[in-house]
Formats: sequence, C-alpha cells, structure tokens
Amino acid sequence: MDHDNLTETMRSFITHYTTDNIQSSLPLMVEDDPRQLTPVLVEAALCFDERHVPLYDRWSEEVLQETIDHLDHPGNTPGNKLTPKEWQVLHAEIGCSILNGLNDAEDLKDMEQWLLRDPSAHGLALRSAVSFLQGEPERTIEQYEAALRLLCKETGKRNVVIPGIPVLFFALALIQQKHAEAPFERLFTAAIQIEKLHGDNRFAAVLRILGDFVRVACGEIKFKQSPWLIHEPVRDNPWLDLFQGLALYWLDERPGDRQIRRLLRHIDKAVKNDLYWYADEATVLLEKLGVDTNEIDYRYEGDLRQRLVSLYQAKPRWEENLAALNRITQYYGSEGKESRDQAVSDRRMVWWIHGEGSFLALEPREQKRNKKGTWTKGRKVALKRLKEELQDFDYLTTADLKICAAIRKDYERNYSYYVETSYELEGEQALRAAMGHPYLYRGDMDGRDSQTVTLEEVSPRLEVVADSEGGTIRIRMHPYPDNSFDFIRDFLCYWAEQHRLQLMKFSDGQLEIAQILTSQGLLAPLSAKEQILNSITTMAPLVTIHSDIGGGTVGDAEETPADTTPYIHLHPIKQDGELGLETGLQLSLHYKPLGEKGPAFHPGEGRATLFVEIEGQAHKTVRDLNEELVQATQLVDRLQLLAAEDPWRWTLEDPEQALEFLLALQGMGDAVVVAWPQGKKITLTSEIGSSQMQVRIRKQRDWFELNGELQIDEGQVIEMEKLLRLLQQTPGRFQRLDDGRILTLSRQLRRQLESLNAIGDQGKVHPLATAVVEEVTEGMVVKGGKSWREQLERLREAESLQPQVPVTLQAELRDYQVDGFCWLSRLAHWGAGACLADDMGLGKTLQALALIVQRAPAGPTLVVAPTSVCSNWIDETERFAPTLRPQRFGSGDRQQMLDAAGPYDLVICSYGLLQSEIERINKMDWQTIVADEAQAFKNASTKRSQAIMSLQGACRIITTGTPIENHLGELWNLYRFINPGLLGSQARFNERFANPIELHHDDQARLRLKSLIRPFILRRLKSEVLTELPPRTEITHTVEFNDEEAVFYESLRRQAMARIAELPEHPGQQRFKVLTEITRLRQAACHPRLVIEDSPVGSAKLRAFVEILEELRENRHRSLVFSQFVRHLALIREYLDQQKIDYQYLDGSTSVKKRKQAVDAFQRGEGELFLISLKAGGSGLNLTAADYVIHMDPWWNPAVEDQASDRTHRMGQTRPVTIYRLVVKGTIEEKIVKLHAHKRDLADGLLEGTDAGVRLSVDDLVGLISGASSSDCT
Repeated sequence: MDHDNLTETMRSFITHYTTDNIQSSLPLMVEDDPRQLTPVLVEAALCFDERHVPLYDRWSEEVLQETIDHLDHPGNTPGNKLTPKEWQVLHAEIGCSILNGLNDAEDLKDMEQWLLRDPSAHGLALRSAVSFLQGEPERTIEQYEAALRLLCKETGKRNVVIPGIPVLFFALALIQQKHAEAPFERLFTAAIQIEKLHGDNRFAAVLRILGDFVRVACGEIKFKQSPWLIHEPVRDNPWLDLFQGLALYWLDERPGDRQIRRLLRHIDKAVKNDLYWYADEATVLLEKLGVDTNEIDYRYEGDLRQRLVSLYQAKPRWEENLAALNRITQYYGSEGKESRDQAVSDRRMVWWIHGEGSFLALEPREQKRNKKGTWTKGRKVALKRLKEELQDFDYLTTADLKICAAIRKDYERNYSYYVETSYELEGEQALRAAMGHPYLYRGDMDGRDSQTVTLEEVSPRLEVVADSEGGTIRIRMHPYPDNSFDFIRDFLCYWAEQHRLQLMKFSDGQLEIAQILTSQGLLAPLSAKEQILNSITTMAPLVTIHSDIGGGTVGDAEETPADTTPYIHLHPIKQDGELGLETGLQLSLHYKPLGEKGPAFHPGEGRATLFVEIEGQAHKTVRDLNEELVQATQLVDRLQLLAAEDPWRWTLEDPEQALEFLLALQGMGDAVVVAWPQGKKITLTSEIGSSQMQVRIRKQRDWFELNGELQIDEGQVIEMEKLLRLLQQTPGRFQRLDDGRILTLSRQLRRQLESLNAIGDQGKVHPLATAVVEEVTEGMVVKGGKSWREQLERLREAESLQPQVPVTLQAELRDYQVDGFCWLSRLAHWGAGACLADDMGLGKTLQALALIVQRAPAGPTLVVAPTSVCSNWIDETERFAPTLRPQRFGSGDRQQMLDAAGPYDLVICSYGLLQSEIERINKMDWQTIVADEAQAFKNASTKRSQAIMSLQGACRIITTGTPIENHLGELWNLYRFINPGLLGSQARFNERFANPIELHHDDQARLRLKSLIRPFILRRLKSEVLTELPPRTEITHTVEFNDEEAVFYESLRRQAMARIAELPEHPGQQRFKVLTEITRLRQAACHPRLVIEDSPVGSAKLRAFVEILEELRENRHRSLVFSQFVRHLALIREYLDQQKIDYQYLDGSTSVKKRKQAVDAFQRGEGELFLISLKAGGSGLNLTAADYVIHMDPWWNPAVEDQASDRTHRMGQTRPVTIYRLVVKGTIEEKIVKLHAHKRDLADGLLEGTDAGVRLSVDDLVGLISGASSSDCT
C-alpha cells in the first residue's frame, strides 16, 4: 500500500473506530500521525478489520519502537518515566500480540516484565490476561478483580468494568478454576456492567453465553432452558460463534452446520489478519468436532492441552446419570431419611452455643466446603427460615431436623402495640435436642478460638462430708439447683470443662431435698452419725450419695467392689469437628467405680463411700482414694504426659502428638478404657513396617515406573500411588483411610515413602536414581523386571570398574586426583554425567583432561569455559596431553573446524561464543563435553543456559568450585545439564526440595536431595587432601569512620529509608529499589566519591588500605587487591600512581591477550600489587606470586570471595597466605559479613551435611538498611 493510500486508510480507520469517549480525549486529528492509531488498534483487531495489518506495521515501526527505546533506556528508572500515553502504546502492543498468537513462555514473560512497571488499573488487568495464558487461572481472577478495585479508586466510581481481552480471560479463568466462588454471579455482573457502560460490546454477549454454560454445568438449569446456548447467534460475529461453539463442545453438544461454516470463514479471515490466537482456538475446536478443515489450509500443531477446548472436561453422560441414581439411592435408601445423613455434601449446618449460666441459646450457621476440602467459617441462618422454609435446606441431617423442631415461635406487642413475631432456640428443650449432634461449637464465631462441644446429661449427687476437727457432718446437694429468680428451677446446665457442657434435670424429689438442705447444706453434729446414715439410706433411690461416714445398710442395695480401671475421656479441639489428622485432643482422666453406667470422678475426687441407683437398682461401693491417686500418677508417667493444665486434664494441640498419644493408649490394651464423644472415635491401625510394602518396578520409555501396594490387614491394601499422594497432602506417619481409620506407618517406612515421593515424579523414576531407589526400598518386597535387573547390573559393573590413568597423560597425578579420574570414568562408563566440585586449586582441569584423553579415540571433545580460562586450557592440554589436538574456537573458518573435528580433537569455546554460535555447535555429536567454571550458566532463564542445554554429547562433565552460590535453583540447572530429568522439572524441584529446604529448613528434604545428587558430585577440600599446602589466615579488618564520614553515611541511610517507605506494593519493584539503595550505602562505605563524584569527604577504608600497604611493602610482600566496584579500583589506582607504586591491573574490559600479559608479568615479579575486579578475575587465574589478598569490600556471596582468594592459595604456593577483608564498623558491610555464614550453609548443607541456608526477603533487605547505622560507631 503506497503512502497516500495508507494515510487515507488511517484516516477512515480512526474515524470508524474512535468512540465519542476516545475522540474527546484526542487532540484535533493531525495529518498522517500514526500515534492516533493507538487507542483503536486492538478494537480493530477484535473486529477482524483487514486494514489492521498494514496500519499496525506502520504504527509499530514509528510509535511502538520509540516507546520501547524510551522504556529500555539505561538511565530510565522503572515505573516512573513513561507517560500515560506511552503506557497506552504498550497496552495496545500487548493486546495485539496476544491476538497475534505471540503467547509462548518467553513472549509472555516479556509482557509480564513490561506490565510489572505499570501502576495503572488497565496495566494490572492486562497482567491478569497474561497470567491466564501462563496457565494460572487463580492469579488471573485475583489480578482482574484487584484491577477493578484500583479503577474504582482511580475514577472515584463504584461500578466499573475493564472490557476487551482482560474481561474475556477473567471469565475463562472462572470456568477453569472449578472451585471459584459464585462464578455465574460474577460473570452476570460483568456482562451487565459492560452493557451499561460500553453499550453493545461484543464480549457482553460472550459473558452471557459463558454464564449460562456455568449454570448448566452446575445443574442449576437444564441445557434447553438457556436461550444463549440453544439458539445460534443472529449476528455474524466471530467471537459469539467461537465461544458458543466451545460451550456446546464442553457440554457434549454440537453447533449447527451453518455455525460451523461461519467458523471456517472466520478462521480464514483471522489468518489473513494475523489473528492466530483466534485461528488456533477455532481450528482446534472444529477438529475436535470432527470437521474437515482442509478447505481453510490452516493447521494447529501445538499442544492441545493449552487450548480452550481442554479448559473444561465434561463427564460422560452415563457417568452423570449413574451419579444421579446414586444420589437417589442415598436420599431414599432402605434406611429411610437416616441414609442421607452420611451423604457427602458441600454444605452443612453447624450450631453455636452462646450465652451465660443456664441461659444458653443455639445459633445456626451454614458452612460450605471450599476448594481445599475444608469448611468456611459459615454465615448465619435466620431461625425463621429454619422454622418456616425448612424445605429449602435439603442437606439437613436427622440431628439438624431434631434441633429445628425445638425452634419456638413467639408473638409479642412492641411499644407501638403492633404484634411482632420472634423465633427462639434456647433453654432446656433446645439443648436436649442438640445432644449427640457432631457439629456443636463455642467460642469466637469467626472460628479462630472456637472448639467443638459435647453435651452430656448427668445427675445431681448428695454429699455427706465429715469434719472431724470441727466435730460436724455437712449434708449438701451438688450442684445446687438454679435459684437466681427466687425460685428453684428444675433444669441446670454448666461447663464441666471447656468442651463439655453438662445438662442436669432435677426430679421433684431432688428439688424437695434441695429446698430442705438449702444452698449452704445441713450441718449436724458428728454424734448424729447413725441417724444421718439411717436417713440417707432412705434417699438412695432418689439421688446418688457420696459419704465420708460409711454407708450402713441400704435395703436391697447391691454392694460391688470398686472398679479401678482408669478411663481416658478424649475430645477434639478443632472447629472442624471431623476428627482426623487436622485435629488435636483434649483429654481427662477419670474413674468409674460402679462401671460404665455409673458416675465418673477424677482420681481421688469425691467421697470414699458411694450410693447410686442405676437402672432402678441401688448400688453401693467403697473407693480407695489414695490408691486411685497412686495408680493415676503412674499412668500419667507411662504415657509421658506433661503437667496437667487443670487437675487431671491435658490439651494436645499438635495433631501428630495427639495421634502418637492414641497409639500409646492403643498399646496398653485393656489396662485403660478410652472414651470418645458419640460418633467421634478415632481408630488407629497397628503400626505397619517396610516388610508389608510391595514395590513393582518396570521400564517405561526412558524412565522406570514404580507402583505397588501396602498390606494393611488381611482384607485391605492401599495403592502406593494413593499412599504417596496422602503423604504429600498430610506429611507424617498417620494417614486417614477411606473407612475413617488412621493408618499408622512405622517411622522407617514413612521416611522411605517420603524419599520415594521426592526422587520420583508421579511414579516415574530416572534411571540414574537406581542406587537411591535400591537404598530407599531396603526391607520392602521389590519385584523388578528384566530392565531393572539389567540396570542394577550396569550399576554394579560401573562400581567395580578399575580404570587406569592413560599412559599418554604427561603428568604425575596425586592420589586424590587419581580417585577423581576413576570416579569420572566410572560415571562415564555408566552413562551418567558428573559434577567435579573440588575446592579451588586442586587440579580439576587436570582430572578432566585425564578423562578426555581416555575417551578421545572415540570422538571429539568440546570444552566450554569463561574467556579468561580458555587460554589456560590450551596451555594445560599442550603440556599434559600431547596426543590431543587443542583448538580455540573462534578464529579461522569456524564451520570447517567443526566439520573436521574427530577423535583426539579438543575444541575450546568461550561461553559468549557458544551462545552466538549455538546453531552450529549443537549440530555436533560430541564424545565428551566439559563445562568449566559451570557457575557461569547457573541461571536457568538466561540464553547462555538455554544454549548449553541444547548441546549433544555422550558424556557431560562440569567442573566448578562453587556448585551453589545463592540458592538451590542453581544446582537444579547444573544437574539439568549433566543428567537431564534426574531432579525433575523446576516447579517439581522447588516443591520437593528448594522450598522445604530454603524456606522451612527441612532437614529431611535436605537429606533426600543429598542422597539423590551424591553419586554424581565429587567435592574435596584443600584442607582434606593437600596437607602440604601452607596455612591460610583470614582477618576481618574493622575500619571506623571519622565524624564527618559517619555523618555523610548516616544521611544517606536516612534518605534511603525515606525512599523505601514510599515504595509501591509490588514485591518486584520493591526488591529492585531496595537493592539500589543498598548498593549506594555499600559504595558510601568504600569511598564517598563513589556516590557523589566531587565529594570532599575522605575515605576511612582508603586510609586503612594505605596503612596495610605500607607494612606489606616494608616486609616485601606482594598482594592481590579485589573490589567489585571498578570505580573503587580507579580511586586506588589514582593513589598508587601518585606514590609511583608499580602494579598490574585487570577488569572486565581487559582483553584476553592483555589479561595473560598482566598475569605472566606479575608471576615474573613485575608489580607489587595486582588490582583485580572481583567478577572479572575471581576465577581461572594462577597468581601464586602473591602471598597477601585484600578484599576492599565484602560481596554478598562468600563463595565468590573464596574463589578469588584461591588465585594465590593453591598448588604451587609455598608461603603462608593472609587474607584481609576490610569492613567499616556500624555499616551495612557488617550485616553482609554476618550473612556469609548463611550462604556457606546453603552449599555445605548438601555437599558436606550441615544445616541449610536461607534466601533474603524484601523485609530482610530493608532490615540490613534500617539496622546498619554508622552512628553506632561514633
């Protein structure tokens, strides 16, 4: 299209799509200005306008590129430089990119990074769309609704909606997130708002379609009741046709032929307009419907699981009908109404007890089961509804209906003399109706401090208490009836314990006795004992009697020896009420001297002689109160219970501790009786060990599949897959079975199963995990197929292999180096990769060369190394392996070098060149690949990492002295190179290992990871193998500011804290800004001129350096000086030049040739110091001519500093090495040095077996600033 036509097209295009709203915000149309396209580009694309493509191309070249250049300008501070119109440009680009189908992981990551800087509501809404395409529906919903709240705040309006792509993907996320709350209501509301605020928007109708789909899928309406689903769209609208077609497909229905023909036309038009997202979705839909799509000449070749047809999986019709039959059976089963009490429902009624004294009431709350399977805290339900509209609550159980029948309807006149109706559920009738209900609670109604309650009916007792010192006998009723209203009530309730509400009904005879005795009791002289005995024997049929003065003869009373069996009463303490692994226990110890049906007492409580009437028969017994106390104390010691909170009552809040207690109780057999509330008993299986676990192993493609079962008892087994899933959901050795029992695993079996879970991925195990699997399944019954046995044989063969160092290697290897070569050779023979992680200076290059020489006859070798190390590989190869032909990749004809590479050829390539030439290099089949200083590709998201992962080689070796520098993700990436798949996907690795170790300090997870990586990593420390190496001394040299420097630093620190207080809420932006402030403070600690170039303030650190330098020069020592700030080295150079002190210098800009010249010159004795940038010269250099190292500023990672220090403390060093670390007191540097211990732990915890390290959060970083004040030292 020529320029004039393009201009005319743009003018008509803008006029056509610009709404009144947009026109009011635009200036007068400027001739031939593509910026005016910005607000309408996405709208035009959604309309399938063929003019969109050429206009978009021009707009992207002239408008978009200018905005991106501004965004990525080096001086731009994220988030505060772009204008709203520039953000509008990026919004348009993201919308167009989504519609154009640019939705792979890297594209979406770029979009997300852009939008992270955008503080607007529309930016957040677009982020929600990106989240949906990234497969995160829950985050989509959260972000879109957060965007609406932000838009309300920005506009001051209550009813808002963000139309277009964001609302469409929000709707789809609601469908994909099956447990989303009220999806139809949210879709319906969004549709109404779009219609109200944006007129006849195409997506309002789409939301209506999707809303009706949700209602049909949930069973709320029938398919034929939805006009949005049964009628084809009247308008020829591609979006209505697509989404109605998808909804019909999800419901196992089919669009009409006319609608299918329209979809074919829409696809053809979409392809012509570069709308590949629509084309992909519609094409896949038609293919799923069995439509021949040859006429449109377009195919989708991606993963169907990522398309919308897979968003919702409908159940087969037969399965839905069968489920309906089951529901009918459950409701109208042979047991009548009782049968539905056990049916699984997503709603239930719970009852809260509140009030004081005997004036207690019940309040109903309806709870729903959430997506995690637990219950919400519930919403109140009006008693009127339960009285008048009971048919609306079809999930109520028989126990619920019993309580509802106790609701009392009252009428009363108000102050205006109108009759009002009230509903009450309180008092004796309500509480009696609630007895036995499993879901009774008390406490806070929000569920935080609530606990389940048991109601139990008890009887009053008559106590006869002798006071021998006072010479009296007191007869009293306990408890005494409630007489708070000047008359005695026959009903009393009180809390015996926090979870036990006791109900007491006084008979007429008991009330008369109480009135005679009064609340103070009847006091008689001790001499009236016989008369009292005669009197109380007549009362035995009316009330239980506890007597201190014996019992006399009670008519036909049956005298029974006291039962001395202890009773443990148990009760759940969690609000859920469904006993299991999430529940702690409250327990109390009692005795029942007259057996199960008699009254219960705490040990030693009450009186020795007991008269009770049980089922119409009088009973008498005499207790030994002292023996009860002795026996109870012994039982408590045996059960290892701590001191009781209240007399003979304990709370075990930890579920695991509670179940361990139950297991101990179970082991005591009949020596103790365990009493549970009705319907709430927990039954544990006997402890099950490894011998009852059967494991089957068979080969599947390139992995081994593990399955099996655990024999619980003669009639029950549980599949291993299910058991491992239970362990993932609820870690611990106690697991709930389908029949309600709790499975008890031995501690050893639990550890073994958790290890199997960790090393496998849904039953799939990497072949290289053979040794770990064999170790983990010890004691189990293992049945492996032929492939498994062959794998074990190969492992045994590799273990027994005794490789010989090649005779052509012109070097005398030390013993530990011979061991390293043999280890590498055995792994290569087995087909496994290896990580040689020896300490710096132990000759990793030489050990790798030995393996290369051994394997060289079979094919070429590739070595990838940092640029600074490549020349060292050439030198070492020429010196020690004359049979190899080393070649530096880069010079000459690169393709010819690769084509000619064969046996004995060693190609050495830098990481930078590998990345740019990967398309050539990854076509080669290398016999051996060695990645030196492998920490160079530790970050999985970098292009360097992606390049090296694409290499093809029979054997992959990495060498690094620091396999873990910051976090475990680095280790995962290194293992992804040497043994792909061994540690699973990154998400699975984070779930199994990284998060438990780094966030929760899980020692078991650390040990499991260690066992998995141990066969493939070899690490020896210099202190272990080089006994002849001279000593190494490390000194932290503390430097103090003078007053002027301290004031300067403190001023910067306060400014930093003030800026941090104003940071946005987004964690990514917070982290970036906080790290920026930290860098400024670290530079200020080094030298004020690193922060303010012309600052007159001096440097305490430079003064300290000068003092150390003068002493070293006097004693003829030579030093390496490291700093991570090149500008700091420049200030040191400035001083050295003034003093005419000779030195060598190296930083990241130094060429390879000059690096080698500087190193060789220093080794020859030229220069008293060698100034080196930490990152540029921290590895690959041999500088044994120095015997002192000075670190001018501490780096976050001590491993980087250690590697730099080992440039001189290595083989060939004959003098003791001293390392100075300069740290300014009272500054952020002190905090960084303290963190070094944690960083070392992260690596050592896996490589040497100590504790695991941690990662710093934003709060931790802010803590470094807020807690690092120079005023502490002045």
